[in-house]
Amino acid sequence: MRRIPPVAVVTVVALLAVSPADAQTQSAVEREIIKLEHDWTTAEDKKDRATLEKLLADDLIGTDSDGNIRTKSEQIAHTMLDEGNVAAQSYSQSEFKVRVDGDVAVVTWSDAWKRTVDGKDRSGGGRGTDLWVKRDGRWQLVSYHTSRIAQK
Repeated sequence: MRRIPPVAVVTVVALLAVSPADAQTQSAVEREIIKLEHDWTTAEDKKDRATLEKLLADDLIGTDSDGNIRTKSEQIAHTMLDEGNVAAQSYSQSEFKVRVDGDVAVVTWSDAWKRTVDGKDRSGGGRGTDLWVKRDGRWQLVSYHTSRIAQK
């Protein structure tokens, strides 16, 4: 589940798992999209409303790993919530795959996190798909879908 509740006290590090060989074969647009993915995660972690307003399209529609559907305003409101007694130890993203067709980019990724909520282990991982569209010269997120990966 990539969109974990942000934690203001703990710095969450998003690892862009791209090997040097992958970086050489990626286009500038693919690298830009991966940077935007990182920017989105960082903005959620820091509860950076201004950055979220820029990155998320006004017509955003997203589905989180619990099946909740969110608009832009709902996503930002969810991000700004105080999640209570959450202790995050780590967060990483990897396996980015970017497919670009003109002004549309589809990104698939995986993530993993370690955290506790009210003293209970809530560590896990997930996969997701994000849809970015270039409008008026800048990329915006128009849709996302996340799924949890069952823990073994």
